[in-house]
Amino acid sequence: MWGNFVYKTVRKRPVSPAVVIAVSCMAALIGSLIEVQKPHSDESLMRGGVSYASYMADLQNTVKAAWHPPHDFKTHRAVASFTIHEGGELSDVKLEQSSGIAAFDESALAAVEDAAPFNRLPAGSDESIPIRFTFDYR
Repeated sequence: MWGNFVYKTVRKRPVSPAVVIAVSCMAALIGSLIEVQKPHSDESLMRGGVSYASYMADLQNTVKAAWHPPHDFKTHRAVASFTIHEGGELSDVKLEQSSGIAAFDESALAAVEDAAPFNRLPAGSDESIPIRFTFDYR
């Protein structure tokens, strides 16, 4: 087992009627945490000869598009974990770290569930991959 992929998405408080979105991504790689800035580097998201860069970018965009956090003009962070299986099926969705605001936590979990099913895992990957996804609202 090679560890979890860790992804982080950030939504900034609205400065106009639209929500400004800034995104940073992180991937946990064999015991070390390496920050991946866009554009993604294929080498930074490799496991056993399989590149997850494109897959993780698609995953992040899909979850981000499904996320509708409550707009209360306070900073919040929640962390969700889940597993994606070979065919894109979702399981084991959990709240790993609460923001302390039930509506915010629920919006994070709903984004993951609403975004599923995901694309098939890349050819040659494990049967499933664990994901840890951070939702930030600033």
